[in-house]
Amino acid sequence: IGLILAAAAVYFADILPVYEVVLTIWMYATPIIYPVDAIPPGYAWVLHLNPMYYLIQIFRTPIYDGVLPSTEVWLVAGVVSFATFILGGLIFTWKSNEYAYRL
Repeated sequence: IGLILAAAAVYFADILPVYEVVLTIWMYATPIIYPVDAIPPGYAWVLHLNPMYYLIQIFRTPIYDGVLPSTEVWLVAGVVSFATFILGGLIFTWKSNEYAYRL
C-alpha cells in the first residue's frame, strides 16, 4: 500500500492527509480494539470482506484461543498480502519514469 501511495502522492499532494483519515476509519472497522464477538451474528459477514481481519486473526487466535489459525485464514492473509505487494510494485515501477518530471 505504501508503494501505491508513494506513486499517487506524486500526482495528488493531498493524498497523504486523506489516507490518514481512511486509515483511522479502517482501524475502527477492523476488530483490533474490540472482540469479534461484539459484532452481531447477522453482520459478521462484513468482517470477512475486510482484508485486515485475516491478518489480525493470525495474531489474535494463538494468543486468546491458544490454537493456530485455520488454513483458510493463512491462505487469505497470504494471498491478500502478496497481491497487494505485487500490485504496489507494478504501479510504482510503471510510473517511475514520470516522478522526476512531476516533482
